[in-house]
Amino acid sequence: MEETNTNSSTIPSDNVTSNSSSSNQMVLACEIPVNQVPGTVFHVRAPDDRFFEVVMPEGCKPGDTINIVVPISSASDDPTDLSIPPAAPIDPNSVFGKLAAFGSFVNTKAKELDEQYKITDKATAAGEAIKQKAVTIGIIITTIITINDHHYHYHYH
Repeated sequence: MEETNTNSSTIPSDNVTSNSSSSNQMVLACEIPVNQVPGTVFHVRAPDDRFFEVVMPEGCKPGDTINIVVPISSASDDPTDLSIPPAAPIDPNSVFGKLAAFGSFVNTKAKELDEQYKITDKATAAGEAIKQKAVTIGIIITTIITINDHHYHYHYH
C-alpha cells in the first residue's frame, strides 16, 4: 500500500466548480494548491460547504485543474460525523472522464486567453471608467438640482 503524504491544505469553494454527473454524484473541477506534490493530500471544499480529501495525482503540478467525483448527498446523516470522505478519481477513458477533460481544457484555454489578452484587466478598467463617468454625471445632476433649488427659493419665496 502506498503511503500518502498528509501535508494538507484546503481549496476554498470559489476555486471549485461542479457539474452533475448522475443523480447521486457530481464532478468537482478543482485547482491543485501551491506546495503540493504527487501523493500529497489536500482538501476540497464543495459549493455546498462539504469537504473532500483528494490525493494529488502523479503527473500534476500546483495550479493544474483536476476533476474528482463526489457524492451529491452527505455520506452520513449523522450531524456529528465530521470525517472527511475521499473523493473518487474519474476514469479518464470513460465518456464522463472525456467530458470532464474537455471541460478542463476549455477552462485552461479561457484562463490562457484572459492572461494573453488581459480580458479581466480590461473589463475592470472599463468598469472603473464607467464608474467615474457615473460619479461625474451624479455631481452634475446634484449641481443642477442645487442651482434650481436656489433659483426657486430666490424667485418664489
